[in-house]
Amino acid sequence: MEPAIRRLAQTYVGHVRRVSLSFCTLYMALRLSCLICAPETNYWMWVVLIFEALWTYQSLSIELPRQTEEMSKRLHLTMNHALPSVDIMLPCCGEPIEIICDTIHAACVIDYPQTAFRVLILDDGNSLELRQAVEELQHTWPNLLYYSRGTKPSQKVFAKAGNLNFGLFDIQGGMDKPPELIAIFDSDFLPAPNFLRATLPHMLGDDSVGIVSSRQDYYNFPQGDPLDQSLAMFFEVILPKMDEMGSSLATTSGCLMRRDLAVQVGGFPTLNEVEDITLSFILPAYGKRVVYLTEMLQLGRVPTSDDRYTLGTI
Repeated sequence: MEPAIRRLAQTYVGHVRRVSLSFCTLYMALRLSCLICAPETNYWMWVVLIFEALWTYQSLSIELPRQTEEMSKRLHLTMNHALPSVDIMLPCCGEPIEIICDTIHAACVIDYPQTAFRVLILDDGNSLELRQAVEELQHTWPNLLYYSRGTKPSQKVFAKAGNLNFGLFDIQGGMDKPPELIAIFDSDFLPAPNFLRATLPHMLGDDSVGIVSSRQDYYNFPQGDPLDQSLAMFFEVILPKMDEMGSSLATTSGCLMRRDLAVQVGGFPTLNEVEDITLSFILPAYGKRVVYLTEMLQLGRVPTSDDRYTLGTI
């Protein structure tokens, strides 16, 4: 989505929503007046009106009371002392080694004290080449660590969610000092250098925030994105408005989460392929919510087919 169109949509979608609801209310009033004044009516006219009234009431009760003043503000953490510890988890499974190494490099050079964060490679592909590459990079970044669940099919259950739970419980659970926070990136998403400094203030300033999620941007779709492979309307218009209403969704690439909350909810859900959306639905039961940021804090590769999106809805 072009920047000018994006700004226009983000600015006026709220106004369009309110105008639409106003016209809907006006329509219902006119419908009722016409039925009352009509010389002849029948049973089905009133049935249809009742269903329309219920639909209108549902829209008004959901949309209007939950609107807030504005989207989440852009914040920046400036201090360099007394910072919470963070583990950046990079789950991978057989992706090209050069793509994974690009992500590792971007994660390791994040603007944050090196003693306060670690980068955990969670390799379900059990790649010897990746293991050797990490060992080489550890000379430059000693806070870079490599782990794998093994090669047996029984050791790699529940795909990405299972891999994240492996890092959460098996790896971090065995550490003397587990991190306070965890950040997650897919292996083909490059975190921005300011990712932690942009997301941390939202969490440190509000105990009700369980996850800070960021917009997903892509660099490998055709010019103009004619097929909307970037899902721009979803990430740049729908999710920001959901955030205004207090009902945003998390994405497990480019998110920051409280580790104790992840443990409390039992880890990442494994009942389907969309552990991020499922986790978003679970959080309110624990008194936590998701904050969605519209800043460009990660840059990744868009899938080359619709298979993954289709699978994710099952």
